[in-house]
Amino acid sequence: MKLDIVIPSRNRLDKLKVCLESIENNLSDISPYRVNVKIYVDTEDERNNIRKYCKLGIVGGQTILMKEEYRASRFWNSYLKTMEADILCYLNDDVKLSSTCLRDGLMDLCYLDYDGIVGFYQSNQVGTTNCNAAFGLIGSKFADRFPDRKVFCEDYYCLYLDEELMKYASSINKFTGSTKATLEHYHPVFTKELPDETHKWLRRYKQRDIKVHNMRKAKNLIWGNSFERITTD
Repeated sequence: MKLDIVIPSRNRLDKLKVCLESIENNLSDISPYRVNVKIYVDTEDERNNIRKYCKLGIVGGQTILMKEEYRASRFWNSYLKTMEADILCYLNDDVKLSSTCLRDGLMDLCYLDYDGIVGFYQSNQVGTTNCNAAFGLIGSKFADRFPDRKVFCEDYYCLYLDEELMKYASSINKFTGSTKATLEHYHPVFTKELPDETHKWLRRYKQRDIKVHNMRKAKNLIWGNSFERITTD
């Protein structure tokens, strides 16, 4: 059984170190799985810094240059299209997995015969709301339900793609919002810290995605129920 753990990263070396260490702490509990950790960056300098300061050898990791500017929906769809692993674990660089996060999530996905999604629970979300599919596991059999394995709606750049996916997967009983597979997400909404530059950069299309989300809701569109798009970019 193969598990790919994929992390897009941008100028967050300290946070990425924490994330990778938490992944390393999970590996002994999932020994039946052959794990590959892949970190995607957009500059050669950052790639070299990660190789220099992060223990990639221990987690079986590699750094890869992105072929185009990061856009969440296209990035994950592109990866899924050619993925040879049985399961994708999709993360950000600003999360810390609990010590049993992967084990518990994989157990949930096994019950779905890898034809489903398991969402990790963000344990530091107290007093806030968030999408339970923001991070988690996608089984390859579930991805096969979509043309070219485009699991995420590409009308969106970075927001709402996980929410719409969760709605579809839940509607066909293929989504599990795990309460055991937990992580801490160092998001400014949760931590009350000032947003870092990467957060600001990722949110530059926020208003665009809000508009697209409202347009899709007005037309009762849910990606997976149909594959109708409202944008062409």
